[in-house]
Amino acid sequence: MCILKIKMTSSDGMNTTITIADKMNYILSQYWIDETDERLKGYPLISGGPEHILTIMLLWLLFVTKLGPKLMKNREPFVLREILMIYNFILVVINVYYIYASLKWLEFGRKSWDPKLPEEWSEKAIAEIPEKAIYAFTKLFDLCDTVFFVLRKKSNQITFLHVYHHFMVYATYSVTMGDMSAYPVGVKWLGALQPFIFFYMFFKFYIKSYKNRIMHNLNGHVNK
Repeated sequence: MCILKIKMTSSDGMNTTITIADKMNYILSQYWIDETDERLKGYPLISGGPEHILTIMLLWLLFVTKLGPKLMKNREPFVLREILMIYNFILVVINVYYIYASLKWLEFGRKSWDPKLPEEWSEKAIAEIPEKAIYAFTKLFDLCDTVFFVLRKKSNQITFLHVYHHFMVYATYSVTMGDMSAYPVGVKWLGALQPFIFFYMFFKFYIKSYKNRIMHNLNGHVNK
């Protein structure tokens, strides 16, 4: 196996040999470990390099675009009424909580027009980290809706925009959340809009799945 090597000379005259593998390891892993905020080093998937996040996202992308449709091609679609009701209800609860949490982080609008950057190491900023980390993890749970589309053979709902949105929301949030405590208030307001949007979306899905279940049960009684 041929490994390309680069010979470098430091300012003190020492020669150092760096392989391409070393360079790639630094770019994809070690750099992120070195630069991770000390307060985040206990959180999996957020601290360290992006390789774990990218692996999860690429496996999800492969399943929903290639493997899943291929596996379901000659199969009947799964009936997931109860699972969808529970799933949508859980996401409604999560987003209701994070609507409150987002407003709390923004001090309920008290500093809406404050142009100054917040104090990154303030007690308030440190106290927000666990909630923000957990919210990043909930974005993984959001990916299940596309898996359900595949299992229900609703491939028409798996659009490029849908896949792009899920991929970028989770990847971007996970990579950048370490700096969120230092974002100006205007940027935080934009981030706070997301749980409002997701609450509306999943509440609508929950009502729809609830109605479908009622209609299914009524049709079953009528047919008896």
